[in-house]
Amino acid sequence: MEYKNYAKPAAMAPDSILVLNYIAADEAYFSSVKANLDKTPAFIEKFSELYGLYPFKNEKYGHSQASIGGGMEHQTMTTTSSFSSTIIAHELGHQWFGDNVTCATWNHIWLNEGFASYSEYLAIEKLPLLFPTTTPAAYMQSIHNNVLSVANGSVYVPDASIFDENRIFSNRLTYNKGSAIIHNLRFEMQNDNLFFQTLQNYQQLYKNSTATADDFKLVAETTCGRSFADFFNQWYYGEGYPTFNITYIKQGTDSLILLVNETVSAPAVTPFFKGLFEFTITSAQGDTTVKANVTANNQQFKFPYKKTANGIIVDPNNWVLNNTGIITNGGVIPVKLLSFEVSANNNCTAILKWRTSNEQDNKQYEIEYSTDGTSFSRTGTIASHNSSSESSYQFNHYLTAAAIHYFRLKIVDKDGGFAYSQVITLNKKCMGSFTVTVTPNPVTDNLSLLISQPSAANTTIRIFNATGALVYTDSKMLNAGENTLRLDNMRKFAPGTYMVRAENMNGTVNKKFIKL
Repeated sequence: MEYKNYAKPAAMAPDSILVLNYIAADEAYFSSVKANLDKTPAFIEKFSELYGLYPFKNEKYGHSQASIGGGMEHQTMTTTSSFSSTIIAHELGHQWFGDNVTCATWNHIWLNEGFASYSEYLAIEKLPLLFPTTTPAAYMQSIHNNVLSVANGSVYVPDASIFDENRIFSNRLTYNKGSAIIHNLRFEMQNDNLFFQTLQNYQQLYKNSTATADDFKLVAETTCGRSFADFFNQWYYGEGYPTFNITYIKQGTDSLILLVNETVSAPAVTPFFKGLFEFTITSAQGDTTVKANVTANNQQFKFPYKKTANGIIVDPNNWVLNNTGIITNGGVIPVKLLSFEVSANNNCTAILKWRTSNEQDNKQYEIEYSTDGTSFSRTGTIASHNSSSESSYQFNHYLTAAAIHYFRLKIVDKDGGFAYSQVITLNKKCMGSFTVTVTPNPVTDNLSLLISQPSAANTTIRIFNATGALVYTDSKMLNAGENTLRLDNMRKFAPGTYMVRAENMNGTVNKKFIKL
């Protein structure tokens, strides 16, 4: 049977768009799906506001019922076996994202499925009366829960998987994570007008054609007048998600400091997630939500705050994929850090010096060290002088690796509260340390590993692909000093990002390289 109704987008008033439905000739079945079919005109009208006028307005839109799995977004006529509100919204979204503009290759199927999936969210958000049993927050939470169920995986489909139907149409990565990062991009822009203008500009620029994610990125950057390189590198091409550990510290009577620490689920691929994040400071006196642009690990953010905080909620509105780790009340730390600096002598010793005042309630200083600026470990502890006047301290740390070295102080109070200093760095290449240099990088055919170490040792070389799978292993006895290992026939490796790990009694070194 045929069932018709009409959409009337404001941009083409007083004209209308025919919505033509071909449904099984069963009155009972038709009655069960009619209410959802009748939502289609409202969806067309709303998406025409958000994305630009329905691209096939001079023809029609509609549904053809058939016994298939899910739905298929044929231009102007979706074939589907069921008529849930979200399926109708999803397949309609494809008329813009998939039919009017199509992804240039399977690598960028996100441009079709991610945006169609986000159309489901936008329908719920913009037309709440049509979704009485769900809310935007609950819907996005379910999306996040699915994405966070596995630690890795990129929205971008690598070349090695472009013939893998299950990977191309991965519900977790292509659909759900694809939708979630669009929501995140919208938050990152902090301007809905610019966000929807980006979608409209993309539709207009690439209509009746194809595009890649980099094409969409360029449209977003041009529309917003800023770079989204970090965003796409970590959320689209990268893998995983951050887990936040937050320490909140009351400073005086009118300020609060948030120390923001990240750990990540796929550190070999995406070691850190930069971007804008929301934090809600909870209090019996009323909650306060603040925003912080996180650009480095263990950043401190200071906010005017006169209440008494009792907790932190990370990303209260589900804008960004993340988990919450440890939330710590750092108490009130009165110590004033006057200076903190590091230098090195010729014996590969880092000399850390710092000066403080007002440390009567301070217990100790814990010196923490990192080779990547993300994962810190304690390398020493010095008891506080508990002085009300100025105090000076020094700590020596032997450098065992050639790298940029990161240091910070954990300032511990007598009641267990603590705060961190800023992170300071030292660029010092130590002779005789255990180092690995990968050349060339990127590599096409043959790979050389230049390994320097203080003593002879049997060294194991392992190579892992972007999913963490071991793809190569070998062991060799290497001399003290410099050694060169040559790995031929790299052509057998699929293009992508790899990590080589050299391990022996002198330590462990990880290096990333790209195979073209």
